[in-house]
Amino acid sequence: AATTFGSNDIARYDKLVRDLSKASRQTSGAIPIEFLTRTLSSLGLETHRQNFSVSHPFTETAERMHTGCNVFGVVRASRIASTESLVLAATWRKDNIRGVAQTITMGALMKKQSYWAKDIIVLIADQEVWGAEAWLEAYHGYSKSAYLQADSLPAWAGSIQAAICLDIASDRFSSFDILPDGINGQMPNLDLINLVRYLSWQAGVDVTFNGRGGHSVTQG
Repeated sequence: AATTFGSNDIARYDKLVRDLSKASRQTSGAIPIEFLTRTLSSLGLETHRQNFSVSHPFTETAERMHTGCNVFGVVRASRIASTESLVLAATWRKDNIRGVAQTITMGALMKKQSYWAKDIIVLIADQEVWGAEAWLEAYHGYSKSAYLQADSLPAWAGSIQAAICLDIASDRFSSFDILPDGINGQMPNLDLINLVRYLSWQAGVDVTFNGRGGHSVTQG
């Protein structure tokens, strides 16, 4: 089975960038909930939404209450019970449309495979870090912020083992930055980071870590 992007996947990505840009204009930059829900469902993902609200106590503007809606889809592992999962995420912003398109395209590619040992969750988070926080709190069944109120999730997958969040501002780049982050300040799974580094080396793309100390593909 194919594990890399083919011509059809690249065409899907290009079309998603155009469609998401159009949807963003129609919503004046707000997250296009209906479009994302319809797109994930059409790709065969089990698709859901989550509404949430954030109250900013220290904002300098009069509008302290902000609302948002996360959209997520699940690819169920077909050969094993839903005990573990991997999250592919992107934050909805006008300058991260390519990151959203890439995340959805990866989810579509993974949906076509049959050998996953983990559920794959595709998450498009609204309102920057607040959307991701709202989704994670609901997923794990706890709430630690007095300023964040979120609906419970209509569906769950397995225990989250790792997450990859994409932020892509342009289709043209010669390197990318990895911002590793683990639980309680610990390092995340280095196997995943080393895999990303190896794949980038194969593609001829340099990698930096936290904006520093990059590894050039010319160094071997």
